[in-house]
Amino acid sequence: MDEKILIPKIEVKESFIVPKSNIYKEEIIEEKKEPEAKKTYEEVTLDLSYVKESYQEEVVDNEKVPMMYPVGLVLGTYIICQNELGMYLIDQHAANERINYEYYYYALNNSSDEINMLIPMNIELPVNEYLIVKENLEILKDMHFDIEEFGINSFIIRSHPTWLPQGNEELAIKKILELIVLKEKNFDRNKFNDRVAMTVSCKASIKANDNISLDEMEKLIEKLRKCKNPYTCPHGRPTIIFYSIYELEKLFKRAM
Repeated sequence: MDEKILIPKIEVKESFIVPKSNIYKEEIIEEKKEPEAKKTYEEVTLDLSYVKESYQEEVVDNEKVPMMYPVGLVLGTYIICQNELGMYLIDQHAANERINYEYYYYALNNSSDEINMLIPMNIELPVNEYLIVKENLEILKDMHFDIEEFGINSFIIRSHPTWLPQGNEELAIKKILELIVLKEKNFDRNKFNDRVAMTVSCKASIKANDNISLDEMEKLIEKLRKCKNPYTCPHGRPTIIFYSIYELEKLFKRAM
């Protein structure tokens, strides 16, 4: 008598089923808000809804990145997503860095909002760095810093632009001062803004090994889809790697 082979029943969870494309075609309408002249720390966020309407109009219809749905996180770093086309791996730090970079670069070139500090910040520098910063105070004032000399080899900052990352203002300011010290002789404002945006966005982004919730993953993907250049971080590293259904089936020898 032939032996019967018992195949265990595998439970397929709903979250791992590829959604049908016609189910999720919802029109996303975002409320557009004009920033106020002065914002409190609580009101200043990294959400793209804060930037001006012109930027919203540029990014809201971006279809470079297809709709995808997160199903998990690997090594606290890589978001696994899927749709009817296949599987996606997203580097959460690189993706968040791209989102923040575009936000900061736009703010640097367009925002004139500033916020008064509750306690003015005093920054002391080595003599050589102090002299360079002193010669370039207009750069900081054009960025909407209220800064002036204060004592020996030090400066006092009484207000700063609202786009500085909340909770990391001092670190961001020190990084900006470092960039001024290292700036080229032939100063190019666009290149300088690019470097500032890159530096600040890195410090303000989710790090590798930061476990985020499914809801946070969805928000990150939604913002990434609105970026002008969603497929690389500001340093050129990929944000998304895609495997088609055929590629996955070929890897598991289900297809030739």
